[in-house]
Amino acid sequence: DLLSGGGSGPQYTAFLTPQGKVMDDAFVHPETGGGGGLFLDVDSAGAEELLRLLRRYRLRAKVDLSDASGELAVAAALPAPGGGEAAVPKGWGSDPRLPQLLGRRTLVPRAEAPALAGAEWTELRYRLGVGEGRELHGLMPLEANLGGLSAVSFEKGCYVGQELVARTHFRGVIRKRLMPVSVEEGEGALVAGADLVQAGERRATARVVAASACGAHGLALVRL
Repeated sequence: DLLSGGGSGPQYTAFLTPQGKVMDDAFVHPETGGGGGLFLDVDSAGAEELLRLLRRYRLRAKVDLSDASGELAVAAALPAPGGGEAAVPKGWGSDPRLPQLLGRRTLVPRAEAPALAGAEWTELRYRLGVGEGRELHGLMPLEANLGGLSAVSFEKGCYVGQELVARTHFRGVIRKRLMPVSVEEGEGALVAGADLVQAGERRATARVVAASACGAHGLALVRL
């Protein structure tokens, strides 16, 4: 699957615990120039732990694993106004999660990395209900919408955590899901970790997982 795209862009995936919970989500970028290598684009907060895990799984395979964050950086471009293609250099792949809505993503030499519109990018993700990095840690993949974001295959063979993911998918029972939430101006601000209570209910129906700097948009894990 990683090489089936002809090296045209990254593939989205996730690393799971044996219990089927998300450890890290990741973008897998094929090495340009025909080198045959792969680069993992992951949240820096979990990168060191993930590298240790991959080294344990390497066993006797002739694979070299190293941290390339000192040489490479992630570059992303938002879609053009009106939903058009982002104006980027040749070779940038579409963000595989929502190609028409999340723009383009690639790896570039760190010295050449353009400045990212971090707040604008985060707000766009939250409006679309797309979490990433530590926001997904500990969730089931289908709770985090990874099944609809091209991160899960229900046709391939074994992987760590597959049993719970497959059972949840084929039974069609998902009790919680990550959803976009927002508040209107003058109605307060969202705070990560806060409970949300539906009008007329006593019990919390959702928990805020992440919120934008201004507190107007965020992600919440909602009881269905």
